[in-house]
Amino acid sequence: MKKRKLASALLAGALFFACVFPAGAVTITNTATPDQVFYRETVGQEIPDNAAIYDTVDVTPATGSVVLTVKNSRTLKPISGAKYALYSGGQAVKSGLVSDEQGQITVDALAPGDYELRQTSTAKGYQDASGSIKFTVSGLTLSGGDKEIRTSKGQKITAGENEVLIAGPFSPDIELTTAREKQIGGITVTYEAFDESGEEKVFNYVTVGAAQEEINHLKNEGLICGAVHITYELKTPVGSYTQYLTEEPKATPTPAPTLAPTPVASAAPVTTTVSPSPTPAPAATAEPAPSVAPISTPPPESQVEDAVESSPEPTPVATKRDLTFTVLDTDSKPVPGVTVGIFEPIDDVSAQAKPAADSSDISQSISDIQSQREAEKLNADPYKRSSALQIAKTDENGQAIMQRAPVGELVAVALSVPDGYSTEKIPTKIVAGEDSDFTVTCPYVSVDLTLHSNATNTPVVGADVVLCSEDGDELASWVSEETAHRLIRVPKGEYTLRINANGQDDKISFSVTDDEALQEVKAVTFLPGIQEESVMQIDFAELLPLLPYVLGGFVVIGGTVAGILIFRHKRKRGGGLK
Repeated sequence: MKKRKLASALLAGALFFACVFPAGAVTITNTATPDQVFYRETVGQEIPDNAAIYDTVDVTPATGSVVLTVKNSRTLKPISGAKYALYSGGQAVKSGLVSDEQGQITVDALAPGDYELRQTSTAKGYQDASGSIKFTVSGLTLSGGDKEIRTSKGQKITAGENEVLIAGPFSPDIELTTAREKQIGGITVTYEAFDESGEEKVFNYVTVGAAQEEINHLKNEGLICGAVHITYELKTPVGSYTQYLTEEPKATPTPAPTLAPTPVASAAPVTTTVSPSPTPAPAATAEPAPSVAPISTPPPESQVEDAVESSPEPTPVATKRDLTFTVLDTDSKPVPGVTVGIFEPIDDVSAQAKPAADSSDISQSISDIQSQREAEKLNADPYKRSSALQIAKTDENGQAIMQRAPVGELVAVALSVPDGYSTEKIPTKIVAGEDSDFTVTCPYVSVDLTLHSNATNTPVVGADVVLCSEDGDELASWVSEETAHRLIRVPKGEYTLRINANGQDDKISFSVTDDEALQEVKAVTFLPGIQEESVMQIDFAELLPLLPYVLGGFVVIGGTVAGILIFRHKRKRGGGLK
């Protein structure tokens, strides 16, 4: 009897534990956990209520492309015929890459990873490149969730590469990360079975964070009922790079050496030697002349020296220079923290669509339309950060230094600026040559704020105005006037005006952007504005010509009144008024 009671108590405790303990909240161990952990693909039609059912989440890697442009470091013109090879992990993965007439090399189908473009053969007339081009094709990495589980039967399930396992709120949230999110063009998430309907659903996302947040939300709400597949697109190209080649120095012609004059041999004079012997010595014979043609007499020695001195050594042509940019704001104060980029000068590339021809061939029209769209896209944002030749950031003194920049004509543009400064990309011309110091203007955002009454349709003067941030912090205060009050270095955002005039209060909200340096804001309030005085101003000088008519009028009126009075007086005396 006692054993039965003990067994009943244990069974009741087990049932209570099974009901109270949250479904799926289990600890994965090396031993099987019966009736607790299930993998959806291993479960049949019947699934216990207290089972934590797992689904797979996987990411399919995408491929990208890059573009390399080879240019002349002095003229900035494209160079064709330069050969390159692509390396990854120290191993050559593609070879025989040759720059075309536009100086470009396009490499496609690149899996995520780190790469290096090395020059294998330079173009004719140019020196070898000073270094290689290193770049990274970013991928989308999946982590979090569970990498290993066991089923109730003890079966071990391990997630594959680029894959994790999830089971509602009982598994950790997933994480989607990428080294360079700007390379990601879009993310697509496919749910094989969505909510209780079990239908397939497809969602598209612009950012990595949005996709990650939505997947975790659906997971925790229990709306994921099948495998989840994540795919993404890389922008085309993921990167554009430029390498500058230096021309080979031109060989200076060496003047031909001038031979020293060789005198023509002549017969030696006959000498007579007196000897004590009475026998006379034989006459000496002349040496024979060399068998060479006679050489003309060379110029004097001084003329030869002058000729050599008149051919000086050639002066080497500089192809690189170090640039120093000083970024100043509207008040000529240095601006720290500005990212400056240098670009090649951009001409107006707008194209005009040609009129339709008297033919049914529309290929030319399509080509013209595409050229027009490409031109409009380039004109909309000609100074992209990815297209800059070099980039540098200003220090606390507002200076940025770029080394080994091209000596050709360039433009400098402020690509990113601190809060309160305009994001207008205003190019500063950098003249060709060896000049190195230039000034770049970075205007701050100015807001001209006027207070206007819609009750009197006039400016509000004499009101106390307080400018507040979106969080309610007081930023500035002043007394309104007829003219605009200027605010400078205004960051982009939402603002509120608190206005008090003659004991009445009002609040007005307005927005400030950073795409224009000078912005005008007209704040309209119900408070009264300037009251126009209704005092008539009389100009007597204008009334002088009317004076005779006025006097004549007085005479007529006076005579009429006098006549009436005389008439009444006579009637009264005569008794006519009785």
